Amino acid sequence: MFFLFVFFTATLVSEYFYSPQDVITVQQAILQAMLAYLFLILIAGAIGLSLSKERKGRLVDVKKKRMLAIIFFSVGVLLPVVYLLAGQTLESDRGIFFFYLEGIELGVCALIMVLLGLNARDGAKLTANGPTTS
Repeated sequence: MFFLFVFFTATLVSEYFYSPQDVITVQQAILQAMLAYLFLILIAGAIGLSLSKERKGRLVDVKKKRMLAIIFFSVGVLLPVVYLLAGQTLESDRGIFFFYLEGIELGVCALIMVLLGLNARDGAKLTANGPTTS
């Protein structure tokens, strides 16, 4: 969630307070950091999947579905948008398409942060309840 918060904040701050050259730098850094984020989110999903084999229940099922959505939005939406934004900034083309992509990036980051927060909340509930097998 930290990576997403940094992506979100860096995009907003650079867009509103810094020069177009700084926006290019920020978008390039976000693209590079996406690889670390994707690696970590896939590891978290794999660990969660292996832990879910020991537990059953509605919360576990909901967490699995959320994690699939998080991975889908991260790989299927956020990564291509960040890639396109990095390319758009290199061309210094900051037209309507650029701002449309930034809006998608910010919206998807916010959505993923909410989903991760809900998964963390439910994970805390599961940890507090102890293992269940029904």
